Amino acid sequence: MLFDACYWKAYVLLMSWFCFQTNKKKLFILREESSSGPARLEYFDNEKKFKTGVSAKRIIVLKNCFSINAKSDPRHRHAVILYTKDDCFGVAFDSDADCQEWLSLMLDLRSQSIEDSTLTRPLFGKFF
Repeated sequence: MLFDACYWKAYVLLMSWFCFQTNKKKLFILREESSSGPARLEYFDNEKKFKTGVSAKRIIVLKNCFSINAKSDPRHRHAVILYTKDDCFGVAFDSDADCQEWLSLMLDLRSQSIEDSTLTRPLFGKFF
Protein backbone atom coordinates (compact mmCIF):
# COMPACT_ATOMS: atom_id res chain seq x y z
CA MET A 1 0.00 0.00 0.00
CA LEU A 2 1.24 3.49 -0.79
CA PHE A 3 0.32 5.19 2.49
CA ASP A 4 0.45 4.62 6.22
CA ALA A 5 -2.81 3.49 7.77
CA CYS A 6 -3.37 6.88 9.43
CA TYR A 7 -3.74 8.54 6.02
CA TRP A 8 -6.15 5.96 4.67
CA LYS A 9 -9.75 7.10 4.99
CA ALA A 10 -12.82 4.97 4.37
CA TYR A 11 -13.94 7.24 1.54
CA VAL A 12 -10.67 6.94 -0.40
CA LEU A 13 -11.46 4.17 -2.84
CA LEU A 14 -8.44 3.91 -5.13
CA MET A 15 -5.06 5.46 -5.78
CA SER A 16 -2.96 5.52 -8.95
CA TRP A 17 0.16 7.25 -10.19
CA PHE A 18 0.04 8.35 -13.85
CA CYS A 19 -1.34 11.38 -15.66
CA PHE A 20 -2.51 10.97 -19.26
CA GLN A 21 -1.98 14.58 -20.34
CA THR A 22 1.49 15.25 -18.93
CA ASN A 23 2.98 11.74 -19.10
CA LYS A 24 4.31 12.34 -15.59
CA LYS A 25 3.50 10.38 -12.49
CA LYS A 26 0.85 12.07 -10.35
CA LEU A 27 -1.06 10.78 -7.35
CA PHE A 28 -4.75 10.18 -8.11
CA ILE A 29 -7.33 9.70 -5.36
CA LEU A 30 -10.86 8.52 -6.11
CA ARG A 31 -13.19 9.51 -3.27
CA GLU A 32 -16.79 8.56 -2.71
CA GLU A 33 -19.39 11.05 -1.56
CA SER A 34 -19.00 12.01 2.09
CA SER A 35 -19.51 14.91 4.45
CA SER A 36 -16.30 16.46 3.04
CA GLY A 37 -17.71 16.67 -0.50
CA PRO A 38 -19.23 14.94 -3.51
CA ALA A 39 -17.76 11.88 -5.26
CA ARG A 40 -14.64 13.13 -7.02
CA LEU A 41 -11.28 12.42 -8.58
CA GLU A 42 -8.42 14.43 -7.08
CA TYR A 43 -4.83 14.63 -8.12
CA PHE A 44 -1.67 15.74 -6.40
CA ASP A 45 1.88 16.21 -7.69
CA ASN A 46 3.26 13.71 -5.18
CA GLU A 47 2.51 11.70 -2.06
CA LYS A 48 4.21 14.23 0.23
CA LYS A 49 1.77 16.99 -0.76
CA PHE A 50 -1.16 14.66 -0.08
CA LYS A 51 0.17 13.66 3.34
CA THR A 52 0.87 17.24 4.41
CA GLY A 53 -2.67 18.31 3.61
CA VAL A 54 -1.94 20.54 0.62
CA SER A 55 -5.10 20.96 -1.42
CA ALA A 56 -5.41 18.89 -4.58
CA LYS A 57 -3.98 20.32 -7.77
CA ARG A 58 -7.21 19.47 -9.53
CA ILE A 59 -10.58 18.11 -8.46
CA ILE A 60 -13.05 16.64 -10.91
CA VAL A 61 -16.53 16.14 -9.47
CA LEU A 62 -17.91 12.97 -11.04
CA LYS A 63 -21.52 14.17 -11.26
CA ASN A 64 -20.29 17.01 -13.52
CA CYS A 65 -18.93 14.50 -16.04
CA PHE A 66 -21.28 13.83 -18.91
CA SER A 67 -19.14 10.92 -20.10
CA ILE A 68 -16.52 8.63 -18.58
CA ASN A 69 -14.93 6.19 -21.04
CA ALA A 70 -12.02 3.83 -21.44
CA LYS A 71 -9.58 4.76 -24.18
CA SER A 72 -6.79 2.85 -25.84
CA ASP A 73 -4.23 4.17 -28.29
CA PRO A 74 -0.62 3.30 -29.15
CA ARG A 75 0.78 5.74 -26.59
CA HIS A 76 -1.57 4.96 -23.69
CA ARG A 77 -2.83 1.41 -23.88
CA HIS A 78 -4.99 1.65 -20.75
CA ALA A 79 -6.65 4.97 -19.94
CA VAL A 80 -9.88 6.44 -18.60
CA ILE A 81 -11.09 9.77 -19.98
CA LEU A 82 -13.50 12.02 -18.08
CA TYR A 83 -15.46 14.58 -20.12
CA THR A 84 -17.03 17.65 -18.56
CA LYS A 85 -18.74 20.52 -20.35
CA ASP A 86 -15.54 22.60 -20.04
CA ASP A 87 -12.72 20.09 -20.45
CA CYS A 88 -11.62 16.49 -20.73
CA PHE A 89 -9.14 14.77 -18.45
CA GLY A 90 -7.40 11.43 -18.72
CA VAL A 91 -5.72 9.00 -16.35
CA ALA A 92 -3.44 6.26 -17.71
CA PHE A 93 -2.90 2.89 -16.01
CA ASP A 94 -0.31 0.13 -16.17
CA SER A 95 -2.79 -2.69 -16.75
CA ASP A 96 -6.21 -3.28 -18.25
CA ALA A 97 -7.44 -4.73 -14.94
CA ASP A 98 -6.62 -1.48 -13.11
CA CYS A 99 -8.23 0.55 -15.89
CA GLN A 100 -11.45 -1.48 -15.78
CA GLU A 101 -11.60 -1.34 -11.97
CA TRP A 102 -11.26 2.46 -11.95
CA LEU A 103 -13.74 2.85 -14.81
CA SER A 104 -16.42 0.75 -13.13
CA LEU A 105 -15.99 2.55 -9.80
CA MET A 106 -16.12 5.98 -11.44
CA LEU A 107 -19.27 5.05 -13.35
CA ASP A 108 -20.90 3.66 -10.18
CA LEU A 109 -20.05 6.77 -8.15
CA ARG A 110 -21.27 9.02 -10.94
CA SER A 111 -24.58 7.18 -11.25
CA GLN A 112 -25.09 7.37 -7.46
CA SER A 113 -24.39 11.12 -7.55
CA ILE A 114 -26.79 11.65 -10.45
CA GLU A 115 -29.58 9.84 -8.62
CA ASP A 116 -29.24 12.33 -5.77
CA SER A 117 -29.25 15.43 -7.96
CA THR A 118 -30.04 16.53 -11.46
CA LEU A 119 -27.20 16.59 -13.96
CA THR A 120 -27.05 19.36 -16.48
CA ARG A 121 -25.93 17.78 -19.71
CA PRO A 122 -24.67 19.81 -22.62
CA LEU A 123 -27.15 19.96 -25.46
CA PHE A 124 -25.67 18.96 -28.77
CA GLY A 125 -27.37 19.92 -31.99
CA LYS A 126 -27.35 17.92 -35.16
CA PHE A 127 -23.91 17.60 -36.65
CA PHE A 128 -25.01 16.87 -40.20
